[in-house]
Amino acid sequence: MCIIFQPKVVLPALALCPNGIAKSESDTLAKILMFIWYFLMGCNIVSVLSAFIYRYGILHNYLQVIISKRFITFLVLLHLFYHFPIIIGYAYALRNGEENRILVYQEFPHLKSHISNLGCSVTHFADSFTKNILLPMAAILFTSGMPIIFFLVCKSFIALKRARSFMTFRTYEMHRQLLLSLIFQLLIPSASIFIPSAVMIFLLAINIQDISFFAQIIYILNASHSFFNTFMMMYFIKPYRQRFLSFIGINSISVHPHIITANDLRRKSTY
Repeated sequence: MCIIFQPKVVLPALALCPNGIAKSESDTLAKILMFIWYFLMGCNIVSVLSAFIYRYGILHNYLQVIISKRFITFLVLLHLFYHFPIIIGYAYALRNGEENRILVYQEFPHLKSHISNLGCSVTHFADSFTKNILLPMAAILFTSGMPIIFFLVCKSFIALKRARSFMTFRTYEMHRQLLLSLIFQLLIPSASIFIPSAVMIFLLAINIQDISFFAQIIYILNASHSFFNTFMMMYFIKPYRQRFLSFIGINSISVHPHIITANDLRRKSTY
């Protein structure tokens, strides 16, 4: 999608222009690609949330509820429609595309050369809906999953700690490692995509003008997402980690857990 779309973001004007394979002079195509982009971002957010819901359900014995047709249908619909309010909001805000372009050219004449020959989805702060409703709604939807995930993580670790006495060491470590890997899977897109994007949307909503440098930093962070995600998977997935360490000439060190013996149990019972 990045190769096809390769969005050219023109700030402080609210213009988003496809500049990759789909580069054209059609504003309609630019709008459609932007809607697809937001749809995929919504699916990404819900997929991370679903992983934490699944882990929470296993630790609280809600597996049958989670794999039920009703709940799976709910998750499918959530994937499809999570960012639907933003898509509808942008469709409404872009209803006067040509007028928005004229307003942008009047306010930022130096930007005309950057977007005059490109199909773009252009909005403007003169539209009260864009400033007062669309941008705050986008920031809220980008970050609304964070408190829910934080709650699920806390409850999952509490449940895992309580169930530790009923689990083997290997089972406990498996659940613990899965939770830690999920946390890192959340931290990486949050730190590189969701939080920076929400901050930029907030700055736009309060009409801060000189944010082009900050926007460039955000897109560098966005581009680093794949690298850090790959690095994380190499760390948490043992075969990948061992292969990588072998490739760079480092022998992997196996950590053998302490096995509780009958003598250990007798020794504990004396305390």
